[in-house]
Amino acid sequence: MNYVKRIIFSFAYHIKSNVLLILVYFIVAVLFISSYSVRSSAIASIEDMRENIGALVFVSKKDSISDIYDVSVPFSYDIGKEIANLPQVKQERYYSEINVEGIDIKGGFPPIFLTQENQSIYINDILSLFPIKSITNTQEHWDFQQEINKLLKGRFLTSEDEDKPYAIISTEVATDNSFDIGDKFSVRSNLYKEVIIELEIVGIYSAYTSPLMISNYNFFNIYTPMGIAAKLNNGEIMEATFVLNHVYDVKSFIDEASEISKKYGADLTFYDQNLDFLAASRPMNSLVNLCNMILFSVILMVASGNIRWLRYCSCNYLPRCC
Repeated sequence: MNYVKRIIFSFAYHIKSNVLLILVYFIVAVLFISSYSVRSSAIASIEDMRENIGALVFVSKKDSISDIYDVSVPFSYDIGKEIANLPQVKQERYYSEINVEGIDIKGGFPPIFLTQENQSIYINDILSLFPIKSITNTQEHWDFQQEINKLLKGRFLTSEDEDKPYAIISTEVATDNSFDIGDKFSVRSNLYKEVIIELEIVGIYSAYTSPLMISNYNFFNIYTPMGIAAKLNNGEIMEATFVLNHVYDVKSFIDEASEISKKYGADLTFYDQNLDFLAASRPMNSLVNLCNMILFSVILMVASGNIRWLRYCSCNYLPRCC
């Protein structure tokens, strides 16, 4: 009891110093709890961004035609599908382009031939060509994202339509052929003449045209599901993009995907497109680092204060030891 009395009397005697010390400890506790809470929230936000944004890896096959320009060349759609089965992949997107000949559809642009004088002439008595453009989800095609095209009737094509013979055509082509939603027409691959596919119209778009351009070929485009474009191009596509589960999956994914590419001799090139996550997470990482510094400083302050408090208590409240 004497020790307790001494502590009480000493606390009352040094009331200002002790209240100040308690206030300092209270501020330190608030700093610790606040920093820890902010740090935990920032880390959780980074994890959410990592889950939502994931990591993007772009895949193509490059064929260098000069020292300056690189062009994408087709590669097997089946290879892309095999890569998509890797455990790191959360979502895959594909892109392809090919010209087709319209069989029972008018419009398009006729092939250009060069005369001996290298003058361009158009042959109007042969089948017209239509560019087939395919992406896993048509709504994500840059023509629609940049509002070069605007869907007026019907619907967009999605990954669920992969092998279905559907098509989205322009209002100009629809008007020239008196087509509407549900009508059908046939096209033939310009490279593989034996491949003929009948397509059903599920959407009609309006294409932006400029009076300054001599020819506006954009309204000749026909958008189809990826599987149809691959059939018209001998089972090949132009590009693939894979969304991974986590940013730290990129290296292991590229290593395993490269092995698949080597197995088929595809010579694919992989590009890590992780800039979105890095840009979004940079402020949060800075906040986490700041909280770490505050927590470290608080721990040092508490450790130093405790040592002084123990020495003070041992010399004033407990039996003499110093």
